[in-house]
Amino acid sequence: MNKWSVGRHRLSRRVLASLAGLSAMVAAAIVLSFPSATKAAPDEAPIRLAIKNAIISQQMAPMPGANFKGRALAQADRATIEGLGRSDLAKYFAGNELAKRNTVLAQNLDGQMVGDVRYLDAGVSRIDIVSLDTCASAVPAADPSGAVGTPLPCDMVTATVQADVWLDIAQVQDGGKLVVAHPKNTMIFTLELQHIDNRWLVIDEEGNYAPGSEP
Repeated sequence: MNKWSVGRHRLSRRVLASLAGLSAMVAAAIVLSFPSATKAAPDEAPIRLAIKNAIISQQMAPMPGANFKGRALAQADRATIEGLGRSDLAKYFAGNELAKRNTVLAQNLDGQMVGDVRYLDAGVSRIDIVSLDTCASAVPAADPSGAVGTPLPCDMVTATVQADVWLDIAQVQDGGKLVVAHPKNTMIFTLELQHIDNRWLVIDEEGNYAPGSEP
């Protein structure tokens, strides 16, 4: 083997070594740039239960106990009902949404103290979770601009829910007579939940009447 052959042999080994190193760097970059598309789906059972409990809780929160029904609330009565309502709402809501739910509760109770409205009973007769999107859902579709949506982090869930809610409510007429109404409506809720301290809590909610179910 002449010196040129030896040189070419050594050069080839250096080139191969460099290429091998470059390939390893590229492979590492690909792994870093494209994380695994497979994500473990969160257990849906506790999420679905949290959604149902949240909707029931907000519907029932301003309801007075049997001893208070049909009469104006005294301040002590109001404090008791509000304390129980806030405690229950805190099991299913968090952050700004919890603050909003507490404000609505206070407004409803104020109306029962100084106004002519009396809440008698309430409930939810049907809850249908229409859609539930988690981090394991299909990759979000591109929007009109062509940008691909960002997948949800695994501690977040969005849901669309249809629920039939009802209310027994009375208005005080002259002479103290109660005129009772029984409104029933179908609501569509869009919920965002977050896994906080081992619980799924609603952190954002938007509710609207389903078409044809408006008051």
